[in-house]
Amino acid sequence: MLDLGPSRKGSRRLRGPAVPGNAPSTVSGQPGRAGYRSEFDTIRRLAGEGQLDRAADLCAGVLAQGGPNAEAYLLQATIALEKMEPGRALEALRHAVRLDPDLAMAHIMLGGILRQFGCDREAGECVARALEALRKHDPSAVLPDSGGMTVAELEATVLSLVRAERTS
Repeated sequence: MLDLGPSRKGSRRLRGPAVPGNAPSTVSGQPGRAGYRSEFDTIRRLAGEGQLDRAADLCAGVLAQGGPNAEAYLLQATIALEKMEPGRALEALRHAVRLDPDLAMAHIMLGGILRQFGCDREAGECVARALEALRKHDPSAVLPDSGGMTVAELEATVLSLVRAERTS
């Protein structure tokens, strides 16, 4: 089963890529993303330290001040999952993929939540969209919010989960 549900508070999953000099804007199709880089880094740091409420408040502030932003919604969803609020995460992820259809991590997370809710067909569509989005990028690029995984590594991981799910 594709399970990307909540992990423990303070997990490393909330942190951005550990590759120095990697500009997440190289992978996202959303303009203006780099303008919030320091805020997003702060949100990731706070969440990684287990300060989920502060991280959520800062993320909401970014959205209130700057308007809709796919990465902010992705961070909001990640925090919501950490807080075991899948409904809130689902809503944030739907906003993220509407704003940036090529945001593969949002599609992957959305598919995981939908699968947990028993929406297997829709979850499968999300995984297919994630793979489609991944294939639009340089395989050696590191995806933001992927824990330092490259596009190729993430694609291989998703494909292996899909294969494992089909055989179970």
